[in-house]
Amino acid sequence: MSLLQLLIILRARYKVILVYMFGVAALALLLSLVLPNRYTAETTVVVDMSVPDPVAGFVLGGNPMVNYMPTQIDIIKSDHVAQKVVKALGLVRVAELNDEWLADTDGRGDKIEWLATGLAKHLSVEPGKESNLITIGYKAPDANLAAAIVNAFAAAYVATNIELRAQPARDSAQWLHSQLLASRATLDRTQARISDYQRSRDLVGVDERLDAENARLADLTQQLTIVQGQSSDALSKQGLAGSSSSLPEVADEPVIVKLRGDISDAQARLADAAATLGVNHPTYIELKSHLDALRSQLAHEQNVSATGFGRSHNVGKAKQADLETLIQAQRSQLLQISQQRGQLNVLLQDEQSAEAAYQEVSRRYTQASLQSGVVQTNVSVLTEGSVPSLPSSPKPLLYTILAVFVGLIFGIFAAFSRESTDRRIRSGRDVELFVGLPLLADFKASRRRRFSRKLRGPRTPALKALAQ
Repeated sequence: MSLLQLLIILRARYKVILVYMFGVAALALLLSLVLPNRYTAETTVVVDMSVPDPVAGFVLGGNPMVNYMPTQIDIIKSDHVAQKVVKALGLVRVAELNDEWLADTDGRGDKIEWLATGLAKHLSVEPGKESNLITIGYKAPDANLAAAIVNAFAAAYVATNIELRAQPARDSAQWLHSQLLASRATLDRTQARISDYQRSRDLVGVDERLDAENARLADLTQQLTIVQGQSSDALSKQGLAGSSSSLPEVADEPVIVKLRGDISDAQARLADAAATLGVNHPTYIELKSHLDALRSQLAHEQNVSATGFGRSHNVGKAKQADLETLIQAQRSQLLQISQQRGQLNVLLQDEQSAEAAYQEVSRRYTQASLQSGVVQTNVSVLTEGSVPSLPSSPKPLLYTILAVFVGLIFGIFAAFSRESTDRRIRSGRDVELFVGLPLLADFKASRRRRFSRKLRGPRTPALKALAQ
């Protein structure tokens, strides 16, 4: 079927099309006049993604517009925000809504959730075009109610945004508080172990004690060196005991020096007596006996001095052995102190680790506690919803225009439907299609009779019979 045939059919069936057009338009106009007025209130919120976190100090990075704004729109449309609106406006206590809830659910289910679902049906949320603005609209039969509900949605959205920031921090703070107590207990136990260890092993001031023990070991080592030198010297002098008179220690002895002086005097008196009295004189004999006695005493004293070197060597050896024993004991004491100090250092490292963990948990707990109390958000109401003065629906003119368009479409379909059940010859092309032969002549009807019902072509059955 060509375009010309379609136009011919529409022209022939124009009355059907007009009936549908005016019928649907009249019905739409009637409905727009009968339906109650509904008012739409709108409020605008702005989402400022450059506002830093007041505690952490960071801002959203990258390009958050890709998923951040759609997320905010979904939050506004969420059942959580709608339930906040129901609670804020006290819709649970409205008797009419309670009757509707009972009639719809027979008292089963949550009334707040049912009311929130009903509110969400008339809510509209539209993001700004290439901006951070979000327009929230609500349609209601009462203008004041529409403004109150849309403003309640904006306030609930801001409160929810604050909750979404504070609640995770609040949960973290609660968990970190338990971890803080555990870290503190661990630190206390470690410090108690250190105190018990120091008290049981007398390690208070371990560094000073270690320095004192080292100084004592150095002093004992020095004494041992001195004693070893004295013992060696006494041993050497003991070997020279046969010529002890040549030893300065023997020669300088006061007794020996006095005896030597007495011997010199006795020798002088003996020589004088020998010269004057003779060797057989009793005085000479007495002086000689006295001289021999002095010489014998001198030899005895020298022998005693030589024997003292041996005693000094023996005393030195005994003292050296005692000092070596003391030095060995002092070294063992220092080794024990070093081992105890190493164990103490391990405990001190455990204490440092426990204290560092406690400080870190304390810092995080403080930060989470501050974040849990934050009331700042990056969402603010730009314009509050005002009471609309004119209804947003129904719109008779708009509905009528749309109805005319819809009626036109239905009329065209109705025209073609009737044409398919009552096919007629309306042009020479129709004759060629039905007969299957080319048209030789076409006699045009007059303008007056062209639209007359008498000049309608034969119906399809007659035309088929003619073709046969």
